[in-house]
Amino acid sequence: MNTRTQSLRLRSALAVVLVGSLVGVACGSDEDSSATTAASTSTAASTAASTSDAAATTDAAATTEGAPTSDSASSSGGGGEDLSVGLIQIFRQPETDLVAAGAQTAADEYGASFDWQAPPGIDPPTAISYLRQYETQGLDGVVVDSFPGELWVRPLNDALDSGMALVTEGNYSPDSNVPTHVGEPQAALGVLLADTFAEALGPDASGYLQPGICAAGVATLESPIAAFRTRMSELLPNVEVRDAVDVNPDPAQNFTNWQRLFSQNPDALGFFGVCDQDAINMVKVNETSGTDFLIGSVSGDSAENIANIQDGKLLAVVGRNGWVRGYVSTKILLANLVDGTPMPEGYVNTGVELITAENAQAALDVRTADSPEANLAYYKFYIDRAFDSAAAGGLGPIVSQDTETEG
Repeated sequence: MNTRTQSLRLRSALAVVLVGSLVGVACGSDEDSSATTAASTSTAASTAASTSDAAATTDAAATTEGAPTSDSASSSGGGGEDLSVGLIQIFRQPETDLVAAGAQTAADEYGASFDWQAPPGIDPPTAISYLRQYETQGLDGVVVDSFPGELWVRPLNDALDSGMALVTEGNYSPDSNVPTHVGEPQAALGVLLADTFAEALGPDASGYLQPGICAAGVATLESPIAAFRTRMSELLPNVEVRDAVDVNPDPAQNFTNWQRLFSQNPDALGFFGVCDQDAINMVKVNETSGTDFLIGSVSGDSAENIANIQDGKLLAVVGRNGWVRGYVSTKILLANLVDGTPMPEGYVNTGVELITAENAQAALDVRTADSPEANLAYYKFYIDRAFDSAAAGGLGPIVSQDTETEG
């Protein structure tokens, strides 16, 4: 099959290069987990995805010819037995296991060997060193969660120049030449959580909600809060969404900061966070302080949080579809390496999942099953939509991940 050098020549001939421009990170807990196993994530949506007209322009036709479609999303018949692909995540946490599980499934479908790495904590230089290791080892392609994006520009471009195929997922790199970014729509996270809070509060609610942020200034954390605020102003104009307060990414400090925030805001209608550790710690604060605030998060769809939703301790979590991100990004990478499929140019939306008491059991069941078959069936809507949109062409720019509201 195609070697790394053949892949480079093909990509050069097709001239599929797009300059991206974003920085962000979805902070999570530092809960330890295995590098070789992964649980599954998030629930199927209910609306059908639309596809572009088949009579596209010549450029669009060149971009979509041979692209993976929803019909080929769950099987690909091998062809990648001589290939090695990798995945680099920003740091080890439950979410990275989910991404790795999806990526492993895609690699197995093609018969390619697969490896993934992530630092134990947020450590960009170490994460970048993994990419250089993969170059030295001669991996054919790598999926990279490139945080912070500005630090990854040169490493990513150098890897492309060496002949390595690349896709970014989760967080993308400004000014890099990686053409394809796969990730969850940031604004949709905030919109769905706002809808859930508004329903719980009722139409006559008045007061304020207090968000927390574990890393101020990071686009993938700021965007959901901004979207939450906008949506809440439309639904409940008498409910103020206050400026986010720094709650720190370190799990222990995060708990302390939420504890302080709860005690300083006894009149708040509720609180919400944007990082994996937020939901767990807010539940603990409610329990240890004897309070009963309305709480939710746009990250942290772990089994523990889902159990808290079932028990009524947590209103909702909007999951970031980690399994889908890993599967779709790796399959796009391998379609390029094995079949010569041009990389989709732009942002591929892998959706988000709202987990409430109504669907918490289904979300928990797929994590318990922990199998490719269960995940492929559970995430079918998101997978089909992602591949259909990638095949149709006309994707939005990579930066549209921040403002996309379609979850």
